Amino acid sequence: MEQIKNEKTFFHVFPTLKVEEEFKVLFADVEVKKITTNSGRDFLHVHLKSHHLIPKKKIWQMEQRIKEQLFGTSSVKLQILEEYEEWVKQKQEDKKKSFYDAIIKPAKFVSLPKLVFRQSKPAIIGIESLSGTLKQGQQLINKDGHVVGSIASMEDKGETLPDISRGQRVAMAIKDAIVGKDFEEGDELYVDIPEKHYKYIEREFKDKLTEDEFETLYEFLEIKRKQDPDWGSFGLFE
Repeated sequence: MEQIKNEKTFFHVFPTLKVEEEFKVLFADVEVKKITTNSGRDFLHVHLKSHHLIPKKKIWQMEQRIKEQLFGTSSVKLQILEEYEEWVKQKQEDKKKSFYDAIIKPAKFVSLPKLVFRQSKPAIIGIESLSGTLKQGQQLINKDGHVVGSIASMEDKGETLPDISRGQRVAMAIKDAIVGKDFEEGDELYVDIPEKHYKYIEREFKDKLTEDEFETLYEFLEIKRKQDPDWGSFGLFE
């Protein structure tokens, strides 16, 4: 077996191969991962990786040109479809992960008693994260489902944090909130999940939630359905 180092391009590996212009274009950015042969060295495999789909007919025609020009009567097999499918699968997984990362997921925190540093404009309080990941900019609701404001910033020992995880204690500034009106010391506040995001989580990503996120999701759902019994329900064609 010959391993191609650094996955050279197809025409770098086969520089003397003479093909029509359409094949030059089609195989220009194709990479050769490795070349393998059997013990009798009469059967050759050229393993390719392509970022675009090459029709099977073109692969077969290229195989014939390689055999005719470079290997005479040796049997040569090119494998490209599997590598292309693997690339597509990885791209799909990456896209799904990016989509999941962009979705607003369940999270909540408690306003710690006797740690109100400013009552409003913005309200600044001490909090402890109870579940999920809290991020700057997220909208918050109280236990009655009313919007209290959004996370303006979070700080710990003078350091501004873009997000925090379960168990962390920080000072949080909440834009538009008024302590004593929108919530009280000791109250739990929830990240407000858009209904569309909730449905994506319920349908496709529920198995990715941690145990504490899962519990918070259904606490949040209960709060929402006190206001609207049909909130988060799937329609006939969803």
